[in-house]
Amino acid sequence: MLGMHLPHRRIAAIRRWALVALSVLLLAACGSDSGADSRQPAPTRTLVPPTPTPTAPPFTPTITPTDLPAPSALEPAATETTGGPLPADAQAIIDRALADLAGQQGVDQADVRLISLEAITWPDASLGCGAEREGDPGTVRGYRLLFSAGRNRYIYHADRGETVLLCEDGDWTGWQGEPLAPDPIAESMVELASRDAARQLDIPQRQIALASLMAVTWPDASLGCPKPNAEYEEQTEPGYRLVFRAGDAPIIYHTSIRHVVRCAPEEEILPGLLRPLVATPEPAP
Repeated sequence: MLGMHLPHRRIAAIRRWALVALSVLLLAACGSDSGADSRQPAPTRTLVPPTPTPTAPPFTPTITPTDLPAPSALEPAATETTGGPLPADAQAIIDRALADLAGQQGVDQADVRLISLEAITWPDASLGCGAEREGDPGTVRGYRLLFSAGRNRYIYHADRGETVLLCEDGDWTGWQGEPLAPDPIAESMVELASRDAARQLDIPQRQIALASLMAVTWPDASLGCPKPNAEYEEQTEPGYRLVFRAGDAPIIYHTSIRHVVRCAPEEEILPGLLRPLVATPEPAP
């Protein structure tokens, strides 16, 4: 029995070795196929050209004009040259008077206001101040200036050079000068009022002469010329008191910086500081 089984074991062993050998051959074959595939060149990729970045066309900005004024248009007109409202020497006199108020009188310039400015011809070198002064005994062309600071007023007489005198002017209405508008607003108010006076009197505007111009701060909207039984808002209104002459008839106007109102002498109410100085000028001889 033992001898019969030996051949079967060998046969089984041979079969196992044959299966192993076959498996090795199959694996080798598979490995050679995959190696052949791995050696094949990769397909060539077609590159898509990049899309160029869009470039904006050239742009030239268009400047659109507006109705707003340039900053320079908002600035007050120059007064230090002869092209402004005031002659150059008048502006220099104002500056000297202000310097005297600050230096000699100790007045804070922030409190000072120019009330009136007139071109005037003084009878002699004393400039109407009563003090004897050396110089040409003949007439002297110059200016008279009225300032206020708080409840005080200061009157200066000057020539057209460098002389500026602080005076106790006891005869304000006795001197007749040519009122000068100190700024463009005053100039505009004079023009509006004289045009209205010419219309009301039905005469040419050139026959309306300015006799007095004073800067005033009115206490309410009545502008110092209230109507009977009328009510007015209490708010300060800067403006002017203007007096014109047309023949023998003095014409008084009170203004704000926007409106002009004709005011009869018996209707006007004036600040106490100015009352002694604003008597209606007499008609020119």
